[in-house]
Amino acid sequence: MQIKRLFPGDDTTAVARLCAEVQALHAAAEPHRYKQPGRRFVAETARWFASLLPDHDCFILLGTVEGEAVAYASAALIRNFANIYQPAYLTLYVDQFGVTERQRGHGYGRLLLDELIEIGRSNRADNITLDVQAFNAGAIGFYRRCGFTDRRHRMVLALADEAA
Repeated sequence: MQIKRLFPGDDTTAVARLCAEVQALHAAAEPHRYKQPGRRFVAETARWFASLLPDHDCFILLGTVEGEAVAYASAALIRNFANIYQPAYLTLYVDQFGVTERQRGHGYGRLLLDELIEIGRSNRADNITLDVQAFNAGAIGFYRRCGFTDRRHRMVLALADEAA
């Protein structure tokens, strides 16, 4: 797999298409929290990804195999300042990560994650963090196999009527 970091002026449509697959997965699992990607999703998401590209602390990666887009990630360096509770630290936060369903199991996710690890190391990040939805057992297993550990649990008490 070839992995390319996107820069200002690069086409973000392929990343947006991959994102639509991840969005559909989330919407199917939790329709009360996530919208199904509509007809404008790819165009709007491509514009949103393009708006992130000028930020030097933002990394949008596209993985291709024989010219076919199969994986993507977006991540950003986040500086956490020292305070009375903790020292300063730098995190590479992975906001989005996905491998198209038909290409899973070929090691492409690991290659993409290795690229993110290299970005974190080259920027002297102290860690890489990400959030994964509790329903996504496949992703949780993948991240654990790659060495990620649970540091905290985000718990939610829904106050809105989910049936509405």
